[in-house]
Amino acid sequence: MKYFISVEVKATGPIADLTAAIQRAFDRGAAGAFQVLVTHAPSYLVVFERESADDRTYVSKRATSPDVSVETAAMQQLAAELVEGDIGTLAMLIVSVLQDGEAQCFDYGAGAFVDLAEVDAQPATRSAR
Repeated sequence: MKYFISVEVKATGPIADLTAAIQRAFDRGAAGAFQVLVTHAPSYLVVFERESADDRTYVSKRATSPDVSVETAAMQQLAAELVEGDIGTLAMLIVSVLQDGEAQCFDYGAGAFVDLAEVDAQPATRSAR
């Protein structure tokens, strides 16, 4: 099931540079897709599309305590993938928002977050992070 994480950050450089920095992380293994949108100047909204089947194993490992929700764990997992993918300094504001759990998660009622919480489900196929 698809779910989305959106992050709004201050525009600290051209949108093309931010897009290239995020694309580099995806080229190096970050899962899913993304789109960078211009919002109220001067900020950008980055929307990440994710798959619960891909993230289930990693999110369940991160959501091990009552104070870490599935949504927060999903944000932290995406942040880890972006850092591993060498997102660069331009996009580190995105990583900070994700690590702090301050992004927005939504799935349009598809039940992706319930699916992410299913610990006993089939494990994902990419390497653990």
